[in-house]
This record gives sequence, structure tokens and C-alpha cells, in this order.
Amino acid sequence: MKGINPLGQAALITIGLLAAAVSAMWLVGVSREAEAARPMVTAEERARLHCTAPPSASSLAAVRLQRAVEARLKAPATADFGLIRFLPAGECRFNGFGHVDAQNGFGALIRTKFVGQVEYDPVSDGWRVVDVSFD
Repeated sequence: MKGINPLGQAALITIGLLAAAVSAMWLVGVSREAEAARPMVTAEERARLHCTAPPSASSLAAVRLQRAVEARLKAPATADFGLIRFLPAGECRFNGFGHVDAQNGFGALIRTKFVGQVEYDPVSDGWRVVDVSFD
């Protein structure tokens, strides 16, 4: 800054830093207020939401089931999954079935059918795979 003495430059820099700090504190306060205003969802509400209808093929339940199937394949990087369908199997449990195309130990691409069971836990708000088997 030409024409401003060093003391003036320091004052301008200090004012700029203070303005940035005040802006940051304001933004943090606004985001905390927005988070506090968001309604809390109880475990019972999550159970009602996730346990009454089967999960969709693109849901986290399907992803968890795919990962469990991949863990049992010889060449998981070659896995290409078809549509996974779910049917109710009890309290917050669903049977998922589908197929996967993947290479076997000899490098041949094989289609394999699978069945697995997933369970939703409303307390942790997560899905877990109970069982997987191949037909």
C-alpha cells in the first residue's frame, strides 16, 4: 500500500482480521441455531420409517448386502450387480435377493444368485447384514 505509513498498514490489517473473525463467529452461531431448530427424530420414529416397508434397491441396506456378497467373491473388483429386491422377514428384517456377475477363480464371468437378510437398528440408525448365501 503506497502512501500509507507502516502504522496505518498495521491498523488496516488488524481491522480486516477483526472483521473476518466477527463474520466467522456469526456464521457459526447461525449454523448452531439452525441445527438446534431441526427436530430430533426418535428411535421409534426411525423404526416406523424404515421397518414398515422394504428398502429400495439403491438404499443403504442394498449397499450393505452388496458389500457382504463382494466379501465372498474370488474377484470382488469384477462384481456387477443386478437389481436387488427385498421382502419383509419380520421385525425390521428384510430378505434381499438378486444376482451378481463376477469372475470365478479361472477368470470366467459367472452369474451367481444370492439371498441375504438385512436388519435395521433404529437406535444406531443403521443397517447390518445378518446372513448371505449363494444359490
